[in-house]
Parts: sequence; C-alpha cells; structure tokens
Amino acid sequence: MAHRRDSAAVCRVLSGKPLEKHVARAKDAGDHADSNTEEIHYHQRSAKYVFPRSERVDEVWSHDHHRRWHRHGDRSAQWLGKHVAAEHVNSVLPWHDAYHEHSAEPDPRHIARHHKEDPDVQGEHEHVRRMKDRNENLARRIDVHPLAVDKICAARVVFFSIEGCMKADAILSKGAAVFSVPRFRSGMPASFPLSSTPTYEARPS
Repeated sequence: MAHRRDSAAVCRVLSGKPLEKHVARAKDAGDHADSNTEEIHYHQRSAKYVFPRSERVDEVWSHDHHRRWHRHGDRSAQWLGKHVAAEHVNSVLPWHDAYHEHSAEPDPRHIARHHKEDPDVQGEHEHVRRMKDRNENLARRIDVHPLAVDKICAARVVFFSIEGCMKADAILSKGAAVFSVPRFRSGMPASFPLSSTPTYEARPS
C-alpha cells in the first residue's frame, strides 16, 4: 500500500508491522480504522501546535580546504590533552579560549558535494547556503483569542498561558481574561509593550 505525502511525486510504501499499525489506527478523521485499501491515497497530517515556517535566506560563508579553525573551550579534557601535546608544544594559546587555525587536509565529502568541477581549488573561497531567517521567529509571538480582547482590557487579573492556544481557550471558556504564547520555549517577545511592570501570581493547575 502506498501513501502519498505532500505531493503526488512523493510516496511512502508500508508493509509488515508498520502497515498493520497504520491500518488499525482510528484516532483522527481519515484513519483507516481496520479498513484497508490498495489504492494510492493521502492522509491529512494534523498537529497539536502548528507554527508557520520562517523564510529562508542566503548566507555566505568562506573557508580554506587546507586550514581549519576551532577553539579549545568547547572540547573535552581528554581531547584537549592529546591535541595540545601534538600541536601546541611550548605554546600559551591552548589556555586561551580563542579561535585559531591549524593546517588540515581537504574533506573529501565537501569536495564531492561542492567542488565537482574544480576539486583542486586553493585558498579561501566562498559558499552560499540557504538558512532559516533568524530575524523572523514567527513562533515567538503573543496569541490572543478575539473574545479575550475586551476581557483583557477590563480585567483586574489576566492569565498568561505558556502552552499554546488550546489551554488559553480552556481558560477563556471559564470566563477569564487570558493570552498565551505558542509554546513554553517561545517566551515573551521582546517587542511586547508593557505600560507598567507586570506582577505574576503562580496558581496550582
């Protein structure tokens, strides 16, 4: 049995135990619930929390195949002892947590991936890679249900939920004023305006 994922060109074929478990699943709408099919089909993925993806941007970085940079502060004591004895004899550099360079051999995996046409490139050169835009963290935001806006403006006590809109909506259903962030690690956005220093009161869940 094949399962289409995201596009008609990408399929996943199940067999054996994974197939049995998949067919027996009956948690969400669209699950097979012990009703199998041999036709190619798709399933709608669902999630408790869904965050929009950040845009991708080009990041330029450079390196030299015959030089490598590192620092010692993030290395284990065992590695550091061997490395200092081999490459830093009579040097005070190892005791300073500063980036420094060593001679090195080219990485064959890097050469095969990025330098197929010119494997013998010499000196420092640049590469471009697609990276997540760290300046636009879309999950780091305040979420307020439309029905909670007036309550927040008038309430003496406002609840701050740190585990997403589902818990915030549950609080709202009890008549309380509440706002939330999508997840615990999202934290409070730096741009969130506060007219005065807030006071938080811990309450048992």
